[in-house]
Amino acid sequence: ITVGIVSPLNSISERIIGEPPDINISCSTANLRSLNVIFGLISLALIYCITTQLHGEKQDFDDNLAVLNSVNLSLLPVMFMFNFLYYTDVVSTVMVLLTYSLHLSGQQYLSSFVGLCSVVCRQTNIVWVFLVAALHAGDALVEEVRHHQVRTKHPPTIALTTYGQTVELIQGTISLGKSPWRLARIIGLIVVQSFGYICVGLGFVAFVKLNGGIVVGDRSAHVAVIHLPQILYFSAFFAGLCFAFTLSNLPKFFQTVMKNKLFFLLATITTIAIVHWNTMAHPYLLADNRHFTFYIWRKWFLRHWILKYLLVPAYLFSGW
Repeated sequence: ITVGIVSPLNSISERIIGEPPDINISCSTANLRSLNVIFGLISLALIYCITTQLHGEKQDFDDNLAVLNSVNLSLLPVMFMFNFLYYTDVVSTVMVLLTYSLHLSGQQYLSSFVGLCSVVCRQTNIVWVFLVAALHAGDALVEEVRHHQVRTKHPPTIALTTYGQTVELIQGTISLGKSPWRLARIIGLIVVQSFGYICVGLGFVAFVKLNGGIVVGDRSAHVAVIHLPQILYFSAFFAGLCFAFTLSNLPKFFQTVMKNKLFFLLATITTIAIVHWNTMAHPYLLADNRHFTFYIWRKWFLRHWILKYLLVPAYLFSGW
Protein backbone atom coordinates (compact mmCIF):
# COMPACT_ATOMS: atom_id res chain seq x y z
CA ILE A 1 0.00 0.00 0.00
CA THR A 2 2.81 2.39 0.90
CA VAL A 3 4.70 1.78 -2.35
CA GLY A 4 1.68 1.57 -4.63
CA ILE A 5 -0.55 4.30 -3.19
CA VAL A 6 1.08 6.59 -0.62
CA SER A 7 4.35 7.19 -2.49
CA PRO A 8 2.65 8.02 -5.84
CA LEU A 9 0.24 10.38 -4.06
CA ASN A 10 3.19 12.13 -2.42
CA SER A 11 4.88 12.51 -5.81
CA ILE A 12 1.71 13.96 -7.36
CA SER A 13 1.32 16.38 -4.45
CA GLU A 14 4.92 17.49 -4.85
CA ARG A 15 4.36 18.30 -8.52
CA ILE A 16 1.17 20.22 -7.78
CA ILE A 17 2.32 22.31 -4.80
CA GLY A 18 5.97 22.49 -5.82
CA GLU A 19 7.40 21.03 -2.63
CA PRO A 20 7.36 17.59 -1.01
CA PRO A 21 4.57 17.08 1.54
CA ASP A 22 5.35 16.66 5.19
CA ILE A 23 5.98 12.93 5.62
CA ASN A 24 4.86 13.14 9.26
CA ILE A 25 1.44 14.26 8.06
CA SER A 26 0.95 12.21 4.89
CA CYS A 27 2.22 9.03 6.55
CA SER A 28 0.74 9.63 10.00
CA THR A 29 -0.89 6.67 11.73
CA ALA A 30 -4.38 8.10 11.20
CA ASN A 31 -3.85 8.73 7.47
CA LEU A 32 -2.34 5.33 6.80
CA ARG A 33 -5.12 3.52 8.66
CA SER A 34 -7.77 5.62 6.91
CA LEU A 35 -6.76 3.94 3.64
CA ASN A 36 -8.21 0.67 4.88
CA VAL A 37 -11.43 2.44 5.88
CA ILE A 38 -11.78 3.46 2.24
CA PHE A 39 -11.01 -0.07 1.05
CA GLY A 40 -13.53 -1.38 3.57
CA LEU A 41 -16.25 0.75 1.96
CA ILE A 42 -15.14 -0.46 -1.48
CA SER A 43 -15.44 -4.07 -0.29
CA LEU A 44 -19.03 -3.33 0.81
CA ALA A 45 -19.85 -1.99 -2.66
CA LEU A 46 -18.21 -5.02 -4.31
CA ILE A 47 -20.11 -7.49 -2.11
CA TYR A 48 -23.37 -5.80 -3.11
CA CYS A 49 -22.30 -5.87 -6.77
CA ILE A 50 -21.48 -9.60 -6.61
CA THR A 51 -24.79 -10.30 -4.83
CA THR A 52 -26.76 -8.61 -7.62
CA GLN A 53 -24.68 -10.35 -10.29
CA LEU A 54 -25.37 -13.77 -8.78
CA HIS A 55 -29.00 -13.32 -7.72
CA GLY A 56 -30.31 -10.16 -9.41
CA GLU A 57 -32.17 -12.07 -12.14
CA LYS A 58 -34.02 -14.32 -9.71
CA GLN A 59 -37.74 -13.76 -9.34
CA ASP A 60 -37.72 -13.37 -5.55
CA PHE A 61 -34.66 -11.05 -5.49
CA ASP A 62 -35.07 -8.15 -3.04
CA ASP A 63 -32.69 -5.22 -3.48
CA ASN A 64 -33.16 -4.00 0.10
CA LEU A 65 -32.35 -7.47 1.41
CA ALA A 66 -29.28 -7.56 -0.83
CA VAL A 67 -28.05 -4.30 0.71
CA LEU A 68 -28.58 -5.59 4.24
CA ASN A 69 -26.87 -8.87 3.36
CA SER A 70 -23.90 -6.97 1.91
CA VAL A 71 -23.59 -4.83 5.03
CA ASN A 72 -23.79 -7.97 7.17
CA LEU A 73 -20.97 -9.64 5.23
CA SER A 74 -18.80 -6.51 5.27
CA LEU A 75 -19.09 -6.45 9.08
CA LEU A 76 -17.61 -9.93 9.36
CA PRO A 77 -15.60 -9.64 12.61
CA VAL A 78 -12.51 -11.34 11.21
CA MET A 79 -12.22 -8.69 8.50
CA PHE A 80 -13.97 -5.66 10.00
CA MET A 81 -11.31 -5.04 12.65
CA PHE A 82 -8.64 -4.72 9.94
CA ASN A 83 -10.53 -1.75 8.46
CA PHE A 84 -8.90 0.32 11.17
CA LEU A 85 -5.38 -1.13 11.00
CA TYR A 86 -2.62 -0.69 8.43
CA TYR A 87 -2.59 -4.29 7.18
CA THR A 88 -2.92 -5.72 3.66
CA ASP A 89 -5.93 -7.87 4.60
CA VAL A 90 -8.58 -5.40 3.42
CA VAL A 91 -6.97 -4.32 0.14
CA SER A 92 -6.21 -7.97 -0.59
CA THR A 93 -9.87 -8.88 -0.05
CA VAL A 94 -10.97 -5.99 -2.27
CA MET A 95 -8.71 -7.24 -5.08
CA VAL A 96 -10.09 -10.78 -4.81
CA LEU A 97 -13.71 -9.55 -4.77
CA LEU A 98 -13.04 -7.32 -7.78
CA THR A 99 -11.43 -10.24 -9.62
CA TYR A 100 -14.55 -12.35 -9.06
CA SER A 101 -16.93 -9.50 -9.93
CA LEU A 102 -15.13 -8.81 -13.22
CA HIS A 103 -15.27 -12.54 -14.01
CA LEU A 104 -19.04 -12.52 -13.46
CA SER A 105 -19.38 -9.52 -15.78
CA GLY A 106 -17.46 -11.35 -18.53
CA GLN A 107 -14.32 -9.18 -18.48
CA GLN A 108 -11.85 -12.03 -18.18
CA TYR A 109 -8.64 -10.23 -19.17
CA LEU A 110 -9.32 -7.35 -16.79
CA SER A 111 -10.25 -9.91 -14.14
CA SER A 112 -6.93 -11.73 -14.59
CA PHE A 113 -5.02 -8.41 -14.33
CA VAL A 114 -6.75 -7.56 -11.04
CA GLY A 115 -6.06 -11.14 -9.96
CA LEU A 116 -2.37 -10.44 -10.57
CA CYS A 117 -2.67 -7.34 -8.36
CA SER A 118 -4.26 -9.48 -5.65
CA VAL A 119 -1.31 -11.89 -5.79
CA VAL A 120 1.05 -8.93 -5.43
CA CYS A 121 -0.85 -8.00 -2.25
CA ARG A 122 -0.81 -11.54 -0.86
CA GLN A 123 0.94 -14.42 -2.58
CA THR A 124 -1.62 -16.95 -1.31
CA ASN A 125 -4.31 -15.17 -3.37
CA ILE A 126 -3.09 -17.28 -6.29
CA VAL A 127 -5.56 -19.88 -4.95
CA TRP A 128 -8.48 -17.49 -5.60
CA VAL A 129 -7.16 -16.60 -9.06
CA PHE A 130 -7.02 -20.33 -9.81
CA LEU A 131 -10.60 -20.71 -8.55
CA VAL A 132 -11.87 -17.92 -10.81
CA ALA A 133 -9.97 -19.43 -13.75
CA ALA A 134 -11.53 -22.83 -12.99
CA LEU A 135 -15.00 -21.26 -12.84
CA HIS A 136 -14.46 -19.62 -16.21
CA ALA A 137 -13.17 -22.86 -17.75
CA GLY A 138 -16.17 -24.68 -16.28
CA ASP A 139 -18.58 -22.13 -17.76
CA ALA A 140 -16.97 -22.57 -21.18
CA LEU A 141 -17.23 -26.36 -20.89
CA VAL A 142 -20.89 -26.25 -19.80
CA GLU A 143 -21.75 -23.92 -22.68
CA GLU A 144 -20.06 -26.25 -25.17
CA VAL A 145 -21.88 -29.29 -23.73
CA ARG A 146 -25.21 -27.52 -24.11
CA HIS A 147 -24.41 -26.54 -27.70
CA HIS A 148 -23.51 -30.17 -28.39
CA GLN A 149 -26.85 -31.31 -26.95
CA VAL A 150 -28.67 -28.87 -29.22
CA ARG A 151 -26.69 -29.95 -32.32
CA THR A 152 -27.32 -33.63 -31.63
CA LYS A 153 -30.95 -32.95 -30.68
CA HIS A 154 -30.31 -34.63 -27.34
CA PRO A 155 -31.85 -32.33 -24.72
CA PRO A 156 -31.06 -32.92 -21.03
CA THR A 157 -33.44 -35.35 -19.35
CA ILE A 158 -31.84 -35.36 -15.89
CA ALA A 159 -33.40 -33.62 -12.88
CA LEU A 160 -32.27 -30.02 -12.34
CA THR A 161 -30.50 -30.74 -9.06
CA THR A 162 -26.83 -30.28 -8.26
CA TYR A 163 -26.28 -34.03 -8.56
CA GLY A 164 -28.34 -34.28 -11.75
CA GLN A 165 -26.54 -31.39 -13.44
CA THR A 166 -23.18 -32.84 -12.44
CA VAL A 167 -24.10 -36.17 -14.01
CA GLU A 168 -25.32 -34.36 -17.13
CA LEU A 169 -22.05 -32.42 -17.40
CA ILE A 170 -19.97 -35.58 -17.01
CA GLN A 171 -22.01 -37.44 -19.63
CA GLY A 172 -21.82 -34.49 -22.02
CA THR A 173 -18.07 -34.17 -21.55
CA ILE A 174 -17.56 -37.89 -22.21
CA SER A 175 -19.69 -37.58 -25.34
CA LEU A 176 -17.59 -34.65 -26.56
CA GLY A 177 -14.40 -36.51 -25.69
CA LYS A 178 -15.27 -39.26 -28.17
CA SER A 179 -14.50 -36.82 -30.95
CA PRO A 180 -10.79 -35.79 -30.85
CA TRP A 181 -11.27 -32.61 -32.90
CA ARG A 182 -14.15 -31.46 -30.69
CA LEU A 183 -12.05 -32.13 -27.59
CA ALA A 184 -9.12 -30.22 -29.10
CA ARG A 185 -11.47 -27.36 -29.98
CA ILE A 186 -12.77 -27.15 -26.40
CA ILE A 187 -9.27 -27.20 -24.93
CA GLY A 188 -8.17 -24.51 -27.37
CA LEU A 189 -11.24 -22.42 -26.57
CA ILE A 190 -10.61 -22.66 -22.84
CA VAL A 191 -6.91 -21.79 -23.27
CA VAL A 192 -7.72 -18.73 -25.39
CA GLN A 193 -10.46 -17.48 -23.08
CA SER A 194 -8.39 -18.16 -19.94
CA PHE A 195 -5.11 -16.89 -21.38
CA GLY A 196 -4.89 -14.04 -18.86
CA TYR A 197 -5.26 -16.41 -15.91
CA ILE A 198 -2.73 -18.78 -17.46
CA CYS A 199 -0.21 -15.92 -17.72
CA VAL A 200 -0.76 -15.08 -14.05
CA GLY A 201 -0.24 -18.74 -13.12
CA LEU A 202 2.92 -19.07 -15.19
CA GLY A 203 4.23 -15.82 -13.75
CA PHE A 204 3.57 -17.09 -10.24
CA VAL A 205 5.41 -20.34 -10.96
CA ALA A 206 8.37 -18.33 -12.28
CA PHE A 207 8.30 -16.16 -9.15
CA VAL A 208 8.30 -19.19 -6.85
CA LYS A 209 11.21 -20.68 -8.81
CA LEU A 210 13.31 -17.50 -8.75
CA ASN A 211 12.39 -16.60 -5.19
CA GLY A 212 12.99 -20.10 -3.88
CA GLY A 213 9.53 -20.24 -2.32
CA ILE A 214 6.19 -18.46 -2.00
CA VAL A 215 7.15 -16.26 0.95
CA VAL A 216 8.71 -12.83 0.49
CA GLY A 217 9.35 -12.13 4.17
CA ASP A 218 10.40 -14.39 7.04
CA ARG A 219 10.39 -17.87 5.51
CA SER A 220 10.96 -19.65 8.81
CA ALA A 221 7.56 -18.40 10.00
CA HIS A 222 5.76 -19.17 6.72
CA VAL A 223 6.33 -22.84 6.00
CA ALA A 224 3.76 -24.71 3.90
CA VAL A 225 2.34 -27.66 5.84
CA ILE A 226 -0.71 -29.91 5.74
CA HIS A 227 -3.14 -28.51 8.33
CA LEU A 228 -6.47 -30.33 8.08
CA PRO A 229 -7.95 -28.89 11.33
CA GLN A 230 -8.06 -25.53 9.55
CA ILE A 231 -10.99 -26.89 7.53
CA LEU A 232 -12.68 -27.91 10.78
CA TYR A 233 -12.13 -24.45 12.27
CA PHE A 234 -13.61 -22.81 9.20
CA SER A 235 -16.72 -25.02 9.16
CA ALA A 236 -17.34 -24.35 12.87
CA PHE A 237 -16.84 -20.61 12.36
CA PHE A 238 -19.21 -20.57 9.39
CA ALA A 239 -21.85 -22.48 11.34
CA GLY A 240 -21.49 -20.03 14.23
CA LEU A 241 -21.76 -17.08 11.88
CA CYS A 242 -25.09 -18.44 10.58
CA PHE A 243 -26.27 -19.67 13.97
CA ALA A 244 -29.96 -18.82 13.34
CA PHE A 245 -30.00 -21.06 10.27
CA THR A 246 -27.67 -23.58 11.91
CA LEU A 247 -29.81 -24.18 15.00
CA SER A 248 -32.92 -24.75 12.91
CA ASN A 249 -31.16 -27.72 11.27
CA LEU A 250 -30.18 -29.49 14.51
CA PRO A 251 -33.20 -31.87 14.54
CA LYS A 252 -32.55 -32.83 10.92
CA PHE A 253 -28.89 -33.46 11.72
CA PHE A 254 -29.77 -35.84 14.56
CA GLN A 255 -32.17 -37.72 12.27
CA THR A 256 -29.41 -38.06 9.66
CA VAL A 257 -27.00 -39.38 12.30
CA MET A 258 -29.49 -42.03 13.42
CA LYS A 259 -30.02 -43.17 9.82
CA ASN A 260 -26.29 -43.28 9.02
CA LYS A 261 -24.73 -44.46 12.27
CA LEU A 262 -21.79 -46.30 10.70
CA PHE A 263 -20.86 -43.37 8.47
CA PHE A 264 -20.89 -40.87 11.35
CA LEU A 265 -18.98 -43.31 13.57
CA LEU A 266 -16.20 -43.46 10.97
CA ALA A 267 -16.40 -39.68 10.49
CA THR A 268 -16.05 -39.18 14.26
CA ILE A 269 -13.01 -41.47 14.47
CA THR A 270 -11.42 -39.72 11.47
CA THR A 271 -12.06 -36.27 12.93
CA ILE A 272 -10.61 -37.27 16.31
CA ALA A 273 -7.52 -38.62 14.54
CA ILE A 274 -7.11 -35.35 12.63
CA VAL A 275 -7.46 -33.31 15.81
CA HIS A 276 -5.02 -35.54 17.69
CA TRP A 277 -2.23 -35.83 15.13
CA ASN A 278 -2.60 -32.71 13.01
CA THR A 279 -3.44 -29.92 15.45
CA MET A 280 -0.65 -27.35 15.40
CA ALA A 281 -0.09 -23.84 16.67
CA HIS A 282 1.82 -21.26 14.67
CA PRO A 283 4.38 -19.30 16.72
CA TYR A 284 2.56 -16.05 15.85
CA LEU A 285 -0.69 -17.54 17.14
CA LEU A 286 0.82 -17.86 20.61
CA ALA A 287 2.63 -14.51 20.54
CA ASP A 288 0.38 -12.00 18.72
CA ASN A 289 -2.46 -10.79 20.94
CA ARG A 290 -3.91 -8.59 18.18
CA HIS A 291 -5.89 -11.50 16.76
CA PHE A 292 -9.05 -13.20 18.01
CA THR A 293 -7.45 -16.60 17.59
CA PHE A 294 -4.83 -15.75 20.21
CA TYR A 295 -7.52 -15.52 22.89
CA ILE A 296 -9.50 -18.51 21.58
CA TRP A 297 -6.39 -20.65 21.68
CA ARG A 298 -5.27 -19.45 25.11
CA LYS A 299 -8.71 -19.46 26.77
CA TRP A 300 -9.91 -22.76 25.31
CA PHE A 301 -7.37 -25.01 23.61
CA LEU A 302 -4.56 -24.49 26.13
CA ARG A 303 -6.77 -24.69 29.22
CA HIS A 304 -7.01 -28.50 29.13
CA TRP A 305 -5.91 -31.15 26.62
CA ILE A 306 -9.37 -32.71 26.37
CA LEU A 307 -11.13 -29.50 25.32
CA LYS A 308 -10.04 -29.72 21.70
CA TYR A 309 -11.73 -33.11 21.41
CA LEU A 310 -15.01 -31.77 22.83
CA LEU A 311 -15.42 -29.71 19.66
CA VAL A 312 -15.53 -32.81 17.42
CA PRO A 313 -19.38 -33.00 17.46
CA ALA A 314 -19.51 -29.32 16.47
CA TYR A 315 -17.10 -30.03 13.60
CA LEU A 316 -19.26 -32.91 12.38
CA PHE A 317 -22.45 -30.85 12.56
CA SER A 318 -20.97 -27.81 10.84
CA GLY A 319 -19.37 -29.99 8.16
CA TRP A 320 -22.70 -31.72 7.53
